[in-house]
Amino acid sequence: MPKYSAKKHRKPRYKQSHRPNSTASIALFELPSNKPRHVVPLANGGRRYLISIWAAIFMPIAAIAAGGIFGMVYAAICVMLGLTHWSAWILFGLFWLWLTESWWFGLSTRKFADVYADRIVMYGVLGRKKYVFSRAKCTFYYIPHNRDITPALWVKRENRQFPIRVDNTLCADWEDFLFETGAVEILGHLRRE
Repeated sequence: MPKYSAKKHRKPRYKQSHRPNSTASIALFELPSNKPRHVVPLANGGRRYLISIWAAIFMPIAAIAAGGIFGMVYAAICVMLGLTHWSAWILFGLFWLWLTESWWFGLSTRKFADVYADRIVMYGVLGRKKYVFSRAKCTFYYIPHNRDITPALWVKRENRQFPIRVDNTLCADWEDFLFETGAVEILGHLRRE
């Protein structure tokens, strides 16, 4: 006959925490990721981060869907104000393309960023250099999210009041990218220096 063992009490599902372990999220950025790397070594000691194929497909669909919603609102405003000229739609379309460039530029290039010892080069549409950040003159940080959303890289340049937000959604290996930039995790609102 088996000996009596104390019954282990388990928390019901509705009382269990659904948040990820906070220590696991901190450890995620202390070391490079263990995922398959989408990084190409460059000849002069740098590393090129590539764009995720899945993000390059789905993010433009999201941009088109959001643009359709805002387009309907814009059409309603134009009808109420009597602005039915086609040039207003062209201006809205160009403004929307400019606003959502970080969502769809992966359709035109595979390059996301080049990371060197002294600088970081961010790419845009058709592989053009969108930003060049000097490591000596910039501070890199990110604000963690509670969900599995890629945190954006914030770059504070010296002699500039406002930081630049770089969207990491298209980067195939964004954890390693944040590690390589030396981005520091900060909590709360953006700090001003």
